[in-house]
Amino acid sequence: MTMKKRVLTPEGQEKTRLNGLREWRGRASSVHGERFSYTRADLQFKRQKFPEVEVYCKQHRTWFSVLPFNHLRFKSGGCKQCDTEQAVEYFRQHGAAKFDDWMKKNSHRLELRSRFNGMTNDVRLYCKIHRRITRRKPTNLVNDGNYGCDQCHLTATGEASRLTAQKVLEDLGGPLPPNVRILGVQFDSKKRQSLVHIDCDEHGEQLVSKGTLKRSRTKCPDCGLETIGYAGNRLKVLIEEGLKGRPTYIGVMKIEAFGIPTLKVGVTTRKLELRYSHYLKTIFFSAQLAELDAYVLENRIHRHFRSKHDLRIHMAGMRSGKRWGGDTECYWLDQKEPIIGFIKDYLSSPAQTDYQRELELYEIPNFFPRDVSRPKDETNKPIAVVAVDPSTNKVVERFASLADASRAGFGSLSALIADENTHRTAGGLRWFKAAAVNEASVPPVTKVRPGRIVRCLDTGEQFPSIIAAVAHFRAKGVTISSAHISTVCSGQRKTAGRMRWSYVLTSGDTNRGREEKRAVRHGRVE
Repeated sequence: MTMKKRVLTPEGQEKTRLNGLREWRGRASSVHGERFSYTRADLQFKRQKFPEVEVYCKQHRTWFSVLPFNHLRFKSGGCKQCDTEQAVEYFRQHGAAKFDDWMKKNSHRLELRSRFNGMTNDVRLYCKIHRRITRRKPTNLVNDGNYGCDQCHLTATGEASRLTAQKVLEDLGGPLPPNVRILGVQFDSKKRQSLVHIDCDEHGEQLVSKGTLKRSRTKCPDCGLETIGYAGNRLKVLIEEGLKGRPTYIGVMKIEAFGIPTLKVGVTTRKLELRYSHYLKTIFFSAQLAELDAYVLENRIHRHFRSKHDLRIHMAGMRSGKRWGGDTECYWLDQKEPIIGFIKDYLSSPAQTDYQRELELYEIPNFFPRDVSRPKDETNKPIAVVAVDPSTNKVVERFASLADASRAGFGSLSALIADENTHRTAGGLRWFKAAAVNEASVPPVTKVRPGRIVRCLDTGEQFPSIIAAVAHFRAKGVTISSAHISTVCSGQRKTAGRMRWSYVLTSGDTNRGREEKRAVRHGRVE
């Protein structure tokens, strides 16, 4: 038996709406009090969940739309401005509680001298220890471990960084080399750092950081310096100490540096991916063996495949001035299989390696021997100079050096006495190297060849020289290249400064050379 759905009459619907409105208004009054006005909502209300109604916020004097159900659920009632203010107040109160706790923990040394106005607004703090006021943001104090006083921070940091000899030994996690002893720990007030006082049988007492001791195999910096360099130095140390060294990887890889792909044979105590990072493209073969054997094998490969070295990356680094670390053991890619086979033969060989013999045969890669001998530079020797009177062509001044001439008041002579310079006049005198001339053989004064007369065919103006023409037009604000005018007159160019030019031949210009004849043929000489 099916139930028929009851259909309400308009009067019934309105009665149901009013009952729901009455219930909603009562709950709204108990939740929000008299903060809102509902004059529009009384007419718009239908149900709790739909549709939205308009409510008036008396505090912010604005209407806003909200579902009746949400108006009861939200503390702000749905007013965006109320919601923002309430969020700000919530975080202010929450931050104030955290800041109060922080101040209580630090009240023995700090005193608040301003009002708290949020975690991101500065407060003024008075340090009772150092008697100074500092401005800080509460969020930095609470969340970042800020001390609120720079001097307190430095003191605390220094105290925390101070070490003891016992703590250093515990942190090292292993015995020291037999030649090194820890004498104590000293605090460096300038560096604000604890330094470990060690004594090396070979190099004496030194101050080193704890980090140096943890990283260094020798613990003594000077001992470490003696082992820095090519793998040959490390090989020598291992042989002398009778050690096999650390587990070491040897790999045959495809490397790309400076955009150049090559075959790389590399040895590293780290993983190959970490050692060669983004330069590494493909690992063709890798094996792990003792450090001593890895260095021996790497150098055997170098000696055996010396003629197959790929020097392109090495050369590219030299050209750019920034070499890639690892460019000395690169080979042509077609040597991949022979080199891998060479390594496998070594690894499978049961023969005992004569390490001392390997050390004697060890070769440091050196692909470009250079002859560094050269003639000794004598350009810094004093140059004796003489001055010649151009009217008499006689030597009137002599100086043992350019510096002496400069002290006598004659400057800028070094360019004048250059062998390729033809203009040698300064201070009204002609200057020469003393070794180049003598009283009887002073070179005569060279007559300056007069400028060529030129005419501008477009303006009809004539000038005694190209330089005069350039100066004339420059004064009018027109820039013309003298070289362009010359090439136009010689028939090699059509215009200069958008104008046509020509030489004006005189009686003495009949044999001026091929350029004039060419200009005549092109109609550029009058």
